[in-house]
Amino acid sequence: LQTGKFLNVVRNCGKELELLTTSLNFEYTLKERYYMEQIEGAYTHASNQLLQVIIKEHDLIGYLRSIKHYFLLDQGDLFVHFMDMADDELQKPIGLIPMS
Repeated sequence: LQTGKFLNVVRNCGKELELLTTSLNFEYTLKERYYMEQIEGAYTHASNQLLQVIIKEHDLIGYLRSIKHYFLLDQGDLFVHFMDMADDELQKPIGLIPMS
């Protein structure tokens, strides 16, 4: 089920789906392992295509870096310094803190 979802995301991004290069001829067999190998191969192929689109073509790492910067997570020392400097103000009752 996830394989189809992965391929649907790739298709909705406007990318051409790459077909598996190996032949997927399903034949009836009592060996469960045969089917599992075919399904795992299709899953691996679909997830690799999705990762290619998300990480390389849509720059997921760049977006995550921007979010990290926006929330000051990459400037942890600045936030710790700010909290240390604001400690006295933060411990006062709210009525005693000047608004300006």
